Amino acid sequence: MEAGTMGMGGEIYIFEMGRPVKIADMARRMIELSGFD
Repeated sequence: MEAGTMGMGGEIYIFEMGRPVKIADMARRMIELSGFD
């Protein structure tokens, strides 16, 4: 996942947040971890 923002002087910052993960897979994993199947 990457996130970006624009600075005051027009600069663009990219934040590396680890390896890409599909949103559906992440949601499924969060549901499993919360105790629901």
